[in-house]
Amino acid sequence: AGIETFQVIDQSIQPGQRPFAKLPAVRINYAELFGPLGITYGGLAAITRFVKSNSFQGDRIFMKPKLSWRNKNAGWFAQPVVGFQAISYNLDQTDGTSSEESVAAPIVSFDSGLIFEREMKKDDFFQTLEPRLYYLYVPTRDHTGIPDFDTSLKDINFDALFSDNRFVGGDRIGDANQVSLAISTNILDGSSGETVFSASIGQIFHFQDREVTLDAIALPDTSDRSPVVGELRLNTADWWSASATAAWDSEINRLEKYGLQFRFLPATDTIINLSYRFRRNTQTIGRSNGIEQTDLSFAAPVTKRWKTVGRWQYSLEDRRSLETFIWFEYESCCFAIRVVNRRFIVDNFGNTDRQLFLQLELKGMTSVGRNVDDFLEEGIFGYE
Repeated sequence: AGIETFQVIDQSIQPGQRPFAKLPAVRINYAELFGPLGITYGGLAAITRFVKSNSFQGDRIFMKPKLSWRNKNAGWFAQPVVGFQAISYNLDQTDGTSSEESVAAPIVSFDSGLIFEREMKKDDFFQTLEPRLYYLYVPTRDHTGIPDFDTSLKDINFDALFSDNRFVGGDRIGDANQVSLAISTNILDGSSGETVFSASIGQIFHFQDREVTLDAIALPDTSDRSPVVGELRLNTADWWSASATAAWDSEINRLEKYGLQFRFLPATDTIINLSYRFRRNTQTIGRSNGIEQTDLSFAAPVTKRWKTVGRWQYSLEDRRSLETFIWFEYESCCFAIRVVNRRFIVDNFGNTDRQLFLQLELKGMTSVGRNVDDFLEEGIFGYE
């Protein structure tokens, strides 16, 4: 259970485009293994109250039960899944009237793969080759009258190839009749069992148009295949790692997005992250969604009692800093003081604002001020 509200910093965002508050949201995840064949019954249920000033609002009940049966041995796996997603609403309109809406659909998927393994010439290293096939079927359901409280399209990446819904959030049931084909390879250190290198590539092939969209004016998606997505990960030493991702649109022969990330651990309690990401502009309604950004962050001790954390996020496309912050902490046996100075973009016109966070923690008692650790865990990859 929880409560989620938003403070709108960018005043150029129209009231109708601002997010709904969740007052409250109650979620239940459940899973249970039963039967001699290893069938698993589980699912997700949620009840949420959505509130926004000068707008319709309402309650949403979301249910998604499923049955799955996973078969696996050393060389293969297969997992059929049968589920059902149902969404119902009680809506309060701005004119004082109320209405009820609902939508539901079955979800059927089949995930399968082979696992080949060989010993490499270099001692104690093994390589795997893992082809994978994932089929998904969800019939089309009419979403007329169904609101969009918190839903968006998923970003295309390798994990999204094996998702049973192309939407994030609880307001859309994405229709599908598709198969995902992928292949992965991993190199493992036989002595430690750790993966030192991995590479994956895959694509979705559609057998029908996708009629369900986020809004009524959007056109159905008629493409017969998704971009080819791939990822590489390298982790040959304890003190550094690297990864790369990319999405290639094979219908127009164009790289749609890619990213690079490096992580360094030069000493105990020291982290340095450096990343670059690019996404081509597809010109969504109202604003551009193209990005080209760099991101540098770090966390390191200065002395035994002092440590610092910082981040610099920069837009190469706009030639300006999107966010910078510096954080200092002093910690003794009895108390800790944390201070964060943050500067960030507040609107589409490049105007900036500055925030100062201060937190005093009395060991064994309580803390006063904003929870700085939560802010840092969101902003610094690997920070704990």
